[in-house]
Amino acid sequence: MAQEIGFPCDWINPVGHETTSDGQLLFKDHTTQTIHEFTPDSSDQKAVVSRDQKTVVRFGPISKTEIYRLDKNSCTLITSIPVKTEYATFSHSGDQLFLLHSKTWRDISLTSHETKTGTPISSRKVSSRANALTLNSNDSLVGISSGSLIKIMGATNLKTAKVFWEEKRQMHVEFNPVKPMQVASATPDGTIQIRDLEQHALLAEIKAHGKTINTLQFDPTGEFIFIQDEKNNLSVWDISNEKEALYRKNVEGNLVFDGSESIHWREGTELVTQNLSELANSVQLDSGYSFLFPLENKLPGFVFFPQPIVDWRPETGIQFGASASFSFFPKSFRQYPPAILPSSIVPKITYGPDGKQLFTSIESEVYSANGWNFNNRIEYNNRARNYYFGIGNLASRDIRESYSTNVFSFKGDAIKHLSRVWKVGLGYTIRHDSPAEFEENKTISAKGVSGGWLIGGGPVVQIDFRDDFIFPTKGSFLDTRFYLYRTTFGSDFQYKEALFDYRKYVPIRVGKIPKVLAFQAFSHLTFGRDVPFYQLPHITSDKLLRGVFRNLYIDRQSAYIQSEFRSYFSPSDTRFGYVLFIGAGDVADSFLKDWQPDIKLVYGAGYRQQLVPKLRLDFRIDFAISNEGDLGISGGAGVTF
Repeated sequence: MAQEIGFPCDWINPVGHETTSDGQLLFKDHTTQTIHEFTPDSSDQKAVVSRDQKTVVRFGPISKTEIYRLDKNSCTLITSIPVKTEYATFSHSGDQLFLLHSKTWRDISLTSHETKTGTPISSRKVSSRANALTLNSNDSLVGISSGSLIKIMGATNLKTAKVFWEEKRQMHVEFNPVKPMQVASATPDGTIQIRDLEQHALLAEIKAHGKTINTLQFDPTGEFIFIQDEKNNLSVWDISNEKEALYRKNVEGNLVFDGSESIHWREGTELVTQNLSELANSVQLDSGYSFLFPLENKLPGFVFFPQPIVDWRPETGIQFGASASFSFFPKSFRQYPPAILPSSIVPKITYGPDGKQLFTSIESEVYSANGWNFNNRIEYNNRARNYYFGIGNLASRDIRESYSTNVFSFKGDAIKHLSRVWKVGLGYTIRHDSPAEFEENKTISAKGVSGGWLIGGGPVVQIDFRDDFIFPTKGSFLDTRFYLYRTTFGSDFQYKEALFDYRKYVPIRVGKIPKVLAFQAFSHLTFGRDVPFYQLPHITSDKLLRGVFRNLYIDRQSAYIQSEFRSYFSPSDTRFGYVLFIGAGDVADSFLKDWQPDIKLVYGAGYRQQLVPKLRLDFRIDFAISNEGDLGISGGAGVTF
């Protein structure tokens, strides 16, 4: 980090100089090894000295930024730039100067200049919330913090190279002076985050002392992080040993590094010098508690995400409502599934004014420390409207009948992780439907029109080779289920059903933007003639063949395949993405007996946006078209499959 000083010319020492943020200038006479200090009368004006101590840029509250050349005994004005600068830094070579300037309510300009002439090289607009400016050690990358984002840009063209999105506001961004692809930032609650840009990973978090951080910087070796908070407390952290090396109170002004050997600061009127090698030795001898945690051992604990809902379905019409996602991370290490996967509870309520429809549900996904996974959905819908088109080959849009029911359902499974790959468990369904009320034709005689209880369950076996549970990019997944519905369970209907769900994910390693090709093959088979019409297998919904009426294609057996191409709009910012999808399916009374294929094709595109940083949990909205002329819009959270 270049050092800030007051107006430089009268204070330049020909032997050497350093400075503090309030304008105090520290001189070191290398001949006598004596430190001298001087405080200017005014600290309104700021300046940054280049690392080779040959150039100074002066800026402040006025709309003028001046560049000075420093010679042995003189200070000469190179040029005056008519802009008001907020932050400034030099490249390590001293050839370029970077300014954040001309701030408005909407944006602020980031411009690079030739140091020798002040000529602009490149410029771009960034968010007005930008509050830090830093350059990495090989002068290839520029970093700024802007709200909850950290933006990394190429130093030559200022084009975005990477974007990091966090839950809290970021500030005081600093590159490691030794590792050009490592960067640190601070949050307002005193948390320091260290990232690896190549791996796009959060390496560690330092929970400091709970105070707002005023300054953050590495030492010249890149082994220590120095933190000064709003109460003038200084804490020094040894990164490799994950321990606090030093804590001092009443530290005023900036820190001054004397090469890689020592550091200087003021405590009141006293000038303090600390040898860096002594700090390293003190850490090795100290076995005290560490505040630095790797990410896998320091999870956020709890994440809350509310979301308004505006939905439209062909059956229900427009719906308005809200949902909320409550995510709970484990407090201790969990092997299966990985600790990074949170338990979650998602309540949801929507209202459809057409027919006064009310839809309520609570979905939960709970992971225990001993490897159990409980997935449940409790749902109650009042006056829920749907359409009846007929069954199988007799179905037709021309005989569409609107009906409404009151539905209570409790559906879920309890699955045990035997290993990373194998999982077994029990699935179950409890559902009650009121008699269907048809708006026009009251003579529909389909099985289940009078409603009743549906109770059953059976074994579940899963084989999981996916690399990620929330956003898989490679591997495969197989889910098989066999359910029995029996009157002995209290069910009004008696039959069997089997479900097979196979998914495959193939990463595409072409170009800079991450891409994934996902496949799904699904079949839902029932056996017996006692299946209520609203429980017959179907091939359409928001995650199956999108864009078609829910009950348009139903029969005793269904099967479909679909594929989805997933990517992002920018290689540097994975918050925003898109998908292209295509799928085909059919229904039949029996695929093994007298099946007359009538394939339905659905294709379309969708938009994706991350909901929670680091979890890759997306909000989705899809637009679909079928070969039968259907148009549909569907949405939700998470991948479709």
